[in-house]
Amino acid sequence: MTETAAHTNPALERVDLPVEGMTCASCAARIERGLGRIEGVGEARVNFAAQTATVLYDPSVVRPDAFRVMRMFEEVPDGDDDRDAVERECL
Repeated sequence: MTETAAHTNPALERVDLPVEGMTCASCAARIERGLGRIEGVGEARVNFAAQTATVLYDPSVVRPDAFRVMRMFEEVPDGDDDRDAVERECL
């Protein structure tokens, strides 16, 4: 996690979340991109090995409950409605 986003906007808050179900680095990258697309997120980093996500966000725009990624790919906005196809990409 870089300090860049926090230094650029000191109003950003940090939340560390567990992420379950990742099977490869591509899964982690896809979740990271999805989190980064949420309005109010300054920075998102997903650690595949640790099965965690760290998100810097503006609490005046978005709440941490918007970052729920407990069910892989279902709640991450990525524009892909075909869950089976998404999961096959990560195998």
